[in-house]
Amino acid sequence: MKVAKGMLISVDYSLYQDGPDGDLIEETTKEEIFEFIFKEEEMLKAFEDELEGREAGQAFSVSIPCDQAYGAED
Repeated sequence: MKVAKGMLISVDYSLYQDGPDGDLIEETTKEEIFEFIFKEEEMLKAFEDELEGREAGQAFSVSIPCDQAYGAED
């Protein structure tokens, strides 16, 4: 089943500053998976664009520039 609007999405992720070789900022655990309703909750557009049309269970990596996320670091 492909990711589409209105689906409950569960994501297990690791978030790194400055890409996968940077510092680990946060990550989920198997007990605390991140869940949201696709295209119906406030998520980063660049993140949702990467998810749209993917198959359930498909692993992927994405880098989102600061200007498409929360802005530059202070």
